[in-house]
Amino acid sequence: MPTAVCNGFDLHYADTGQGAPIVFLNGLGGDHLSWMGQVRACAKNFRCVALDLRDCGRSSYAKTPYTLGDVADDVAALLQFLDLPAAVVVGLSLGGMAAQELALRHPGRISGLMLVSTVARTDDWFRAMQELLRMMRRQAKDAAEFFETLLPLLVSPRFFEVPGQADWLRALMRQNPYPQQAEGTFRQLDAVCAFDAIDRLPALKCPTRVVVGEDDLLTPPRYSRQLVERVAGAMLTLLPGVGHAPPLEDGRGFNRVLLEFLGA
Repeated sequence: MPTAVCNGFDLHYADTGQGAPIVFLNGLGGDHLSWMGQVRACAKNFRCVALDLRDCGRSSYAKTPYTLGDVADDVAALLQFLDLPAAVVVGLSLGGMAAQELALRHPGRISGLMLVSTVARTDDWFRAMQELLRMMRRQAKDAAEFFETLLPLLVSPRFFEVPGQADWLRALMRQNPYPQQAEGTFRQLDAVCAFDAIDRLPALKCPTRVVVGEDDLLTPPRYSRQLVERVAGAMLTLLPGVGHAPPLEDGRGFNRVLLEFLGA
């Protein structure tokens, strides 16, 4: 997997397919592997770039605190390194926050935004939820145990009703060859808790689709409605019976929405 040095960080990325570019930004603790289902669906017609953000996967770990604006600058540096034209950026949760910052700080790099299971700014309830995640990570022996404990908050009750699905996802999490170190989780949580783009969102001019599961417990749909209210022309897609991780929980349904947005 190739690497680019961006703002002092080695960023690992997967670069697949040909055509107009799509960039995938993962959520807390995730890496480029989170998007393989979407890359397979899109690579026949699009150039798909999925990266490991700083503090996760095979990319460099930070030594000091940072903001999601800093993460967005890393992504902009990678897009410049790859000499990509303006790209559609798909960001999940933390990645959706970084995508907002990328579009606001580097608008020429963006042709469209898909913001998935994310927020425009954190509030007291949301920060309290992040503190719960922090406590869970402190008590877990490793990243796999953390995400197994977190699973009821990541997916909907319907996901658990299908025999074998939860076990499949647990096994998938255990197989990650580069699990996130706890220090990276804590720095990412700090960056998430400080995020606030809501008053800047009217400056966004690119086509924007906001996607959220109706059963999302970590970023409930009210946050997606805040986004749609503040971005001109943004459209909201509510996924029935889906939780916080639509690409994993309902890959086919999510890919239909993604391909529809790309086609538009």
